[in-house]
Amino acid sequence: MGVPVFSDNADIKSWRELSMIEKGPLRKNTFRSKERFERILSEFGDSNEMNPWIASKVLDLIMRLPIDDKSREIQKVVRRCRASDSIPKIKAVSFLMELSEFDIAASVMDGMSVRNNISQWEYWRGLICKETGDLQSAISHFIRSYDADSTFMPVLSELESLTMDDTWTYRKDIESIFMGNDVVSISEVLGCPMENLREIYRESILSGYEQAISSLKGTTGYASGDIDHILAMARFLHRRCEYQASIDEYLKIKDGHLSISLELVSVYIDAGMFRNAIELCKELESIGPGDRRLVESFIRIYAKEEDRADMIYYMEMYRCEDYADSDGYVMMIRLMMPLSMYTSVNQLIRLMEVSGVDETITSVLSSENDYAANMYTQALAPISKALKKDPRNLDYKIQKMRALAAMNNPKVMADVNDILRNDPHNIQALNVKKEILLKKKDYESALKVCDEMREIYPDDANIVSDIATIYGDMGRTEESIRAYRESLGMRTDLSLFMSVIKRLVSDGKYEEAVSIIGEYDDSYGMIPGSWILRGNSEYALRRYSDAVESYDRALELDHDDHRVWHSRGMAAEAIRDYEKAESSYDRAILLDLDNEEYWISKSIVQEKNGDYSGAIRSLNRVIDEHPENSYVLMKKAYILSRLDKNKEAMIFIELALKIEPSNLDILRAKRDLCVRDKDIDAADEVCRKMIRYKPNDDSLRLEEARILCDSRRYTKALNALDGMHDPNTLDALKVRRTIHIAEGPQNELIRTCNLIHEKEPNDRENMMILARAYDDAGKKNEALKIYDLLKESNPEDKRAAIGSAMMTEDQESALKVINDSLKDDPNNIDLLFDASDILLSSGRYHDAEAYMSRAVDAEPDSPDPYIRRSRLQMKYGLYNEAILTMEDAMKSVIMQDPEMWICLGDAQMEIGNNADALTSYNNALEMDDAYKGIHTKRGLAQLALGLISEAQKSFETAYELNERDIMAMSQLAMIHMDEGKMNVALRYIKDSLAVDQFFGPALVADVKYHVMNSDFDKAKEIVDTIGMHGGVDPKYVQTMRRMLVIVPEEKGPDEDSESVEIESYARTLIQKSYEGESDVSDPAVALAASIPSDMVDKVLSYLSDIEPFGAIVPGTPDFERMEKLSHDAIVKGEMEDIGEKTLIPLYSAVFDSGAESVDEGKRLISYIYEVLTINMDPAEYDKGISTIVSHMVNVGLEQSIYLIMERYDVGVFAARTAYMLYERERDSVVGHI
Repeated sequence: MGVPVFSDNADIKSWRELSMIEKGPLRKNTFRSKERFERILSEFGDSNEMNPWIASKVLDLIMRLPIDDKSREIQKVVRRCRASDSIPKIKAVSFLMELSEFDIAASVMDGMSVRNNISQWEYWRGLICKETGDLQSAISHFIRSYDADSTFMPVLSELESLTMDDTWTYRKDIESIFMGNDVVSISEVLGCPMENLREIYRESILSGYEQAISSLKGTTGYASGDIDHILAMARFLHRRCEYQASIDEYLKIKDGHLSISLELVSVYIDAGMFRNAIELCKELESIGPGDRRLVESFIRIYAKEEDRADMIYYMEMYRCEDYADSDGYVMMIRLMMPLSMYTSVNQLIRLMEVSGVDETITSVLSSENDYAANMYTQALAPISKALKKDPRNLDYKIQKMRALAAMNNPKVMADVNDILRNDPHNIQALNVKKEILLKKKDYESALKVCDEMREIYPDDANIVSDIATIYGDMGRTEESIRAYRESLGMRTDLSLFMSVIKRLVSDGKYEEAVSIIGEYDDSYGMIPGSWILRGNSEYALRRYSDAVESYDRALELDHDDHRVWHSRGMAAEAIRDYEKAESSYDRAILLDLDNEEYWISKSIVQEKNGDYSGAIRSLNRVIDEHPENSYVLMKKAYILSRLDKNKEAMIFIELALKIEPSNLDILRAKRDLCVRDKDIDAADEVCRKMIRYKPNDDSLRLEEARILCDSRRYTKALNALDGMHDPNTLDALKVRRTIHIAEGPQNELIRTCNLIHEKEPNDRENMMILARAYDDAGKKNEALKIYDLLKESNPEDKRAAIGSAMMTEDQESALKVINDSLKDDPNNIDLLFDASDILLSSGRYHDAEAYMSRAVDAEPDSPDPYIRRSRLQMKYGLYNEAILTMEDAMKSVIMQDPEMWICLGDAQMEIGNNADALTSYNNALEMDDAYKGIHTKRGLAQLALGLISEAQKSFETAYELNERDIMAMSQLAMIHMDEGKMNVALRYIKDSLAVDQFFGPALVADVKYHVMNSDFDKAKEIVDTIGMHGGVDPKYVQTMRRMLVIVPEEKGPDEDSESVEIESYARTLIQKSYEGESDVSDPAVALAASIPSDMVDKVLSYLSDIEPFGAIVPGTPDFERMEKLSHDAIVKGEMEDIGEKTLIPLYSAVFDSGAESVDEGKRLISYIYEVLTINMDPAEYDKGISTIVSHMVNVGLEQSIYLIMERYDVGVFAARTAYMLYERERDSVVGHI
């Protein structure tokens, strides 16, 4: 046995003290040793349980020290032992027998559990009977001891002497040979069957098992079913790896023989028949549940199955038994390492160290564990320590070289070659050399090393298997498969077979794996693992029905393997046999109730089968046990959403986000649910959060753009596309094209279509869109070129022919093509629309209307023909007819469209029915609150009705949805001028004219602005310029000319005297607004600030009147002041999204910044807005920025304008400059890579 391993520090202390007494010179200071011994015993007390190892040591010392009543002291120790502690109790029995206390010895045996060492218990029972003269009982006990452990030599010796039967002599020799020890024949003449059997055992060693099996088959003993001969056959077949044949022999003789049954367990383990092994072990537990060999078998089985939970259970049981010594710990550690249980291994090694186990052993184990965990540097120190104690140990040298090789140490190859110079056949050194070469991917040299190894061991199948693996790594597939087949043909070896198949599967060579498994069906067809690997390969090959059959074969052999049931369910699910899949998952669950994966699989197949309630119940089972499983929470949310239970679904998504707040899949699910609920703002907020978590992922911005585009938030969609690192990907361009088709401008649509054409020159739909865009932009020659290209590539393309004819103004030809096509397809509304458009362009209204009427008749349930007809009627001033057309549409169209209500509203506006128009626009808004232009149209209707504040809100909403909505901006400018907010109005005027410098309403607002500021010269200049241009609607030109003769009202008295008072009220208003978390315009805030009612409008006007900052000049005192204020305002205000947002709150501008006045705070707002919106070259500003950027690149942290301001204590201008330089530097590095 090995040395003890303790878990308790007190036991370690006692063991060390007792060991010192034992090692001391007992003849000298005998009484002093006795006193120390008695003192140690007294520390245990009279009733405290004693560790079995310490009890054994105490018993040894009782016998060695001059103790008067040794028997009494021995009995005291026995009483402190557990019933299952066989080692100290058997030692006590041996000492009591030595003292001739046979009755007491027998009573100790009676009080001892036989659970963990039946063979020893029966043996000592037999010795007591022998000493007391009961020889027949002694023989019975010895035979039972032999049945429990046939390799226990002392019992064989007793049976040999007591029975005088040569059979026991031969059995003793046989067991010695079987364990690897040879014996000398006592006779040259094979006189009896057992003597003949002994010689067959010797033959198995000398001539091989095949020859021994042949000889055994010819014996009368085997033919007659003699147990010893059948046992020999079972053993030989096992050694030959003929597992099923071996099992069949063991099954004939196992009953009633623990030793033989345990040998059968080993065969089951080697054969990979783990369920059979477990079932047999469970049976044997009733005989000897704590037997060391049995518990070790459980541990080995569960290690092979990679069942860590059950393995740990039996390891804990093992460690509680008295036989758990250092050898047992080494066994457990070596089984744990392949399962990556590195932390647990270290804990066991630590227990061995503190218990005093040889430091060399623990150092080697520690090194092997660190090496297995890829911690090569840590692996080096302990093995070096072991080498210092035993510098000539070759195994230690090899382990150290493996660690150095893994660390790419250049000297290790020289060390390996040194060993090989002295011992060229050292297989371990050759293996290390091979590993080094493979790490360098020097496959040719590695193959040469394998050839050297094969010369030494020509029959080693593992070397040939290694050669096959190297061929595979080199891409020489055929040679690899051929070598694998050769290795398998060299010997029957399950472990080799399974490793080859697993390697083929891991390399994706599924066909070859299935083929080889089929070829070796006779050898390994009874191994469940073989059929499992075959099923896995067939599943990977998408041969799901075959996979189901293979899993069925595996389950016939081992029906309790829950993993195979689960795999069978997956294969059945893949062929849509959901009933079989669910029943398979149910069996897996019954066998492993707490496996959440199985419940999830069951829920998935229930969902596919339409059993949503069942799926939710299955998921609830997982959630109850594992509420932290975000995937299951998400899965439940998905099913609830399919049931239109979106609110409940959102609850589970939020729970999942609490567990994994940055999980993009969960965020994406939340976003999609928001889209389903038409909460686009919330969806966009989620999109922005996803982008913050992964700012370099363009796909996230593209997803955001698509959502915004689908919900007609075109400006925000464009901003998302512009934020991409590469905004010109094909997918991004197609989204941009959709936006420009809906919103314009035509020049951007043309540019985008051309970029798409460069990437997909054969995309006919894109070419058609491009041609129409050229046509709409007045570039008919360019459009004609596109139509001609389309005709050349496909002369049958009617649309291209029509387009080409229209571009050449050959309307008759175009109409002819259309009419010819309509003969074959009279209800083609696209052709009817084209014909109407052609006729309309030539002023033939009635003919155009006739085609439009045909379109309505062709598709009476579709809104488009009605809308087109109504627009046609409005174009010719037939507004009442247009209204009637849309009223017909309302009655006929089943799936109504917002455009129907908008079209009706437009007609109503034209005849002055503004209230009805407002109602129509509101109806459209109820259907789609982001529909193109709807808020602007509603605002115009509200203006016409005198609802100014409501109109302002409509225009502001329109502007939020589309920052290029020039009508909304123009009307907002007019409203703000009427309120006296000239600077706000000016901003809207500039923005609208930037979109279209000849847009009539914007020009009207611009002229009004200059007239109100008494700048009549500028106003006149604008009107004159517009008059010369001639591209502006005359009604707007007339409005502007009338403005030039209007004298603006005189301004009120000088208000300088009250400016200080207004600023004071403004400061108080900002403070109260912040405290109440309300807008400054909220009347309740003004009331809380105690502002007189006649001053409220003046204070609000003062706060909203923020002038443009003007030129930014770095280095000036004013610039430095603004930078300092901006830093304090943004950092103290924790504005992490600055950059995405360009306007800061009034409170931060006035209070957080430390501004001296409200005016300075307003100026700061303007400064920050200007910095964040201007086009700037970051290279022009370099004050300390290069150092910051260099540090940012080196640390590699997430960066933003806010984080730069916070980390480097700089203002907004410097932070934006640094961020731009950082992105440029990072992109250049990525580009270089």
